[in-house]
Amino acid sequence: MNKVILALVYISSIVAKASGLTQKLMQRSNLVKRRSLLAAEEKEKEKKNELKKTDKSKSKLSSNDESKNNDKKTEKKSSKLASKDDNKKSEKTQEKKSLKSANAKAEMKKDEKKEEKKDKTEKKSALKSRRLSALKNKETAFAVAKDTKETKKEELKENKKEELKGSKKEEKKEDTKDKKTDKLLAKPLVSNLLSEIEEENESDLSANLLSAEGGLEEDEE
Repeated sequence: MNKVILALVYISSIVAKASGLTQKLMQRSNLVKRRSLLAAEEKEKEKKNELKKTDKSKSKLSSNDESKNNDKKTEKKSSKLASKDDNKKSEKTQEKKSLKSANAKAEMKKDEKKEEKKDKTEKKSALKSRRLSALKNKETAFAVAKDTKETKKEELKENKKEELKGSKKEEKKEDTKDKKTDKLLAKPLVSNLLSEIEEENESDLSANLLSAEGGLEEDEE
């Protein structure tokens, strides 16, 4: 029983605490709402004051704008007059500038023509120099070709002379060889001919002797 009583007391204390907390929370929420309402009211007041200030400033601005517009009108008039004067001055200055630019353009054209003439003369001189160099190169090439031809001809002539000399020497050698061979071949032939001639002579002498002896015998008879 004592435990039950203690539990009920504890629960009742918890409930009391919770009720106290809820009251405090309600009070706090009410304070927050009041503060928000006060803040909204203050903001509305500030807005109204700002609107009043803006209206005043607008009225001031409008008055200032009117004065400014008047000032602008006067400024425009003066600016128009000044612009006319400026336009006249600018026209004169532009005329002067145009004259200067025309003179400058004419001078530029003259300079360009001079440069073109210079370029043409330089190109002509370069072409002349190239042609002269080409002609010189051709002349040198022809001269070299002639020299080479002449040297080749001389070499051929010398070679032919040497060949002829060699051929003549060989012919002489061959002639001497042929003569020697002819001599060697002729020796036995000559000896044979001589022997044949001697034999024929001997036969003729014997025949003559016989004929002579026969004639003597006939005479003796």
